[in-house]
Amino acid sequence: LTAAHCVTNGRSKIGPEEVQVGLGKVYRDYYRQEPTAALVKVREVVVPQRYAGPVHNYDLDVALLDLATGVALSPAIRPACLDLGGRFNLRHGVNGYMAGWGKTEIASASEELQWARQHYIGYESCLEKVGSSNVRFLTHDKFCVIGASGSKADHGDSGGGLTFTRNGVHFVLGIVSSTFPKNDLDQPVVLFTNLANNEHRYWLIAERRRLTLRRTIY
Repeated sequence: LTAAHCVTNGRSKIGPEEVQVGLGKVYRDYYRQEPTAALVKVREVVVPQRYAGPVHNYDLDVALLDLATGVALSPAIRPACLDLGGRFNLRHGVNGYMAGWGKTEIASASEELQWARQHYIGYESCLEKVGSSNVRFLTHDKFCVIGASGSKADHGDSGGGLTFTRNGVHFVLGIVSSTFPKNDLDQPVVLFTNLANNEHRYWLIAERRRLTLRRTIY
């Protein structure tokens, strides 16, 4: 999973030969040798047909990368679940977790993987916090979080997942879509593509079925 704006130029998606996936990595340098890492080519980049980038304020900002080969699970490479049944209801103030190599307060980008706790906030609270200049990005398929202790997703974190736990199991419910400069807002707010949105759930189910069928045929 990633954000559509990470794998598109305007409305055109990039080819699978232009992207690779690094799993189990600690360091941002893609080619740095790490015993826990697996580097995998991509067979297909999948983006919602109606995604139009900034023209539609990053509505439908989600994408799938179909891996060319399978990957062995390990202590450093673990899956997160998708709530395709729509049973996970987020409540104001509940904590989620994200990781990435995005911009930090002391550097343009982090060399080592960082993680942060994020607080989910309801729509009305989000509407108040994003302000009139940014409200256009709060499309029908987005939700908001604010970072704990001032932490937030930043440049370089786009496309990363936000997970919430239930009974010890991590569910990825959001994808980093839009961030705003701290000086634009009283409190840093990040907009996530809401994977619990019905349109996204149905799209994910349909694409999973299509990609699984293709592997069976070929």
